[in-house]
Amino acid sequence: HIHNVINSFYTFYAKNIAYTLFLCYNKHIQAEGANSMITYRKLFHLLLDRNIKKKDLQEQAGITASIMARLAKDENVQVDTISKICDALNCQPGDIMENILKSQEGDK
Repeated sequence: HIHNVINSFYTFYAKNIAYTLFLCYNKHIQAEGANSMITYRKLFHLLLDRNIKKKDLQEQAGITASIMARLAKDENVQVDTISKICDALNCQPGDIMENILKSQEGDK
């Protein structure tokens, strides 16, 4: 399964393969009590900087309100969701998400 994800995602984001792998395993890692997590704060800062409403992104990217809510809560989303958002915003995954240490979570 991960091989299929990598092959399809590699076409669009060759420079972000390692980051994509981390995202694919993020749910498993969090379940194991990892010291880091993915946050989507950069996405919401980007929307503010570009004066784009969340509803507009939903329409442009073809994602649901529940996915937007998951992003706002820094919950797991599928790789194809990240791809849709990056396509809509003409950006790379690293522009909309980052890996932070849980100990730094309160510092941001």
